[in-house]
Amino acid sequence: MEHHLPNNIRAMRKARGFTQEQLAEAMGVTVGAVSKWELGQSAPDLSMLMELADFFDASVDALLGYTLRENSAELAAERIRALRNERRFDEGTAEADKALQKYPNHFNVVMQSARAYAFSALERDDPVPQRRALALYQHALTLLGQNTDPEISEVSISNDIAVLHLALGETEKALEVWRKYNYDGLNDAAIGMTLAAHCKKPDEALPVLSTALVNSIIGIIRVVNGYINAYAQKNELQQALQIALWCCALVDGLRPERAVCAFDKLEAAFLGFCASAALDLHDEEAARKHLRRAATLADAFDRAPTYYAVGSIRFYCGKDAQLSDDLGQTADGAVENALRECSNADALLRLWQKVKEELQ
Repeated sequence: MEHHLPNNIRAMRKARGFTQEQLAEAMGVTVGAVSKWELGQSAPDLSMLMELADFFDASVDALLGYTLRENSAELAAERIRALRNERRFDEGTAEADKALQKYPNHFNVVMQSARAYAFSALERDDPVPQRRALALYQHALTLLGQNTDPEISEVSISNDIAVLHLALGETEKALEVWRKYNYDGLNDAAIGMTLAAHCKKPDEALPVLSTALVNSIIGIIRVVNGYINAYAQKNELQQALQIALWCCALVDGLRPERAVCAFDKLEAAFLGFCASAALDLHDEEAARKHLRRAATLADAFDRAPTYYAVGSIRFYCGKDAQLSDDLGQTADGAVENALRECSNADALLRLWQKVKEELQ
């Protein structure tokens, strides 16, 4: 709650063309009293406030200039979130404490307060706010029925709790939580990192990290495929080309020396799109280069196809997982299918045949 009495007395006096002396005379006070009111060094008593309001034809509230800050729980939670995003951590936790006194069982207030303390604690490596954040996250779990945010769930809150356990040196507790909520390998990266860096158990860490590696690459490939389609629809071909080539370079880095990689069929298909983008950008030589690379990868893969991670993905040392795709039976066919889906399919397919003939 704020008031602006000094400024309002001055503004209202000037709006009516009064000097401090004239206002003092009208109110029956000294000029020094009016000066102190306008400087904020003192304030009129209640009866004088009423007289001033009457004199200026204003309400007492208008004279005081009170602005009641909206204090609903949701707006309180939003203030806490905004302060955290602005990295004003001390103000954010202070705001959280005030909000929690008023709304101790409001999910969003508790959740945003937990995050305010967690961000502050993790940056400063301070166990006191870490414990406070941990308690608030645990309380948020009991209030989860109020949640309306689809991005927040028991799993996401529990994983935040695991991060705090790790920061507090409670490694086994962190691992216990991550393992409990490790749906579809969601927490493999965190588990593997913790086993290696904090528990010094490389033999346990490497298989978990291997699974995380493959799942991460599959996730990246899906993301890149989405980007390619989105950029192509917006006719931002240079952007589409660049992200496709970045993904190809990433996959290249996972290829064992002198061996076929399980991702080669997919990379060959991506290179087909790269050729399409290059052709639309009037760079036929670049299109030929991408198609030559696609043909080389496709030929090597089709001669000795592999869908197993062990031996075909660099750094992988877990169980021999089998990978699958929906690109067709052969890598050569996968490239052709990709080319047929492009807007310049006819020109691409002719160039594709020429490139393959040149390589034979």
